[in-house]
Amino acid sequence: MPTFITPPDKTVLKIGSDDLPEAELTRFTVLFQVAQTRGAVAWTQVPPAEAEVVVSHGVPWRATQAVNLCIDPRVSCAAELNVIPLESGFRVATLIEALDRASAGVLQRRGQSLAGAAVGYRLRHWVVLGPDQQSANHARVMAAMSRRNVTREWMATGAGLGAAQIEGLLSELRAHGALCESRPDGGARREPDDNGGPRVLLNRPGFVGRLRHWFAGASATDNSLGAQR
Repeated sequence: MPTFITPPDKTVLKIGSDDLPEAELTRFTVLFQVAQTRGAVAWTQVPPAEAEVVVSHGVPWRATQAVNLCIDPRVSCAAELNVIPLESGFRVATLIEALDRASAGVLQRRGQSLAGAAVGYRLRHWVVLGPDQQSANHARVMAAMSRRNVTREWMATGAGLGAAQIEGLLSELRAHGALCESRPDGGARREPDDNGGPRVLLNRPGFVGRLRHWFAGASATDNSLGAQR
């Protein structure tokens, strides 16, 4: 896709369409040159793995945290999260509408990301990541998270991960129960324990944190024995 000069007064969003079949990619590229001049935001072309909006033929086969702009979807997009349908043989008007919806979704996510930008993330235990998350940048983030809390900003600027890559990594770590999140006010996020009750994730790493965790468990055991008596 050609490179365009970004207007200084427009927000720039990242879009990736390299995975489209050749015929659809050609059509999208031609109409996109017209559509993007009429939108409220500016677009820059990046690889799909780094994109905030991924253009694909049907729903992408790999999991992604990006907004999906699906041409001629083979399944119902209504049941899919972050999926915007675009009929086969689309025109400029329908492409503009789809891009507007996609940009709204991206900007909403950016606002949510800013709200949680200062949250620190740390590994509770090691996880073997999938093939899409085995780059040197992913390894750098995992190594850092095994030693200390890191923020989304560090993952982007210090390790070189894109926004979609960061979301995908954090989602996978959450799914494996391997992610500890600390709030910027020094508190801890509560998660349900094995019995359904609240469990506080202590934010202080190292010996002091483990010692506090041990004493908390010992205190709970003493209270339980006292109640039985």
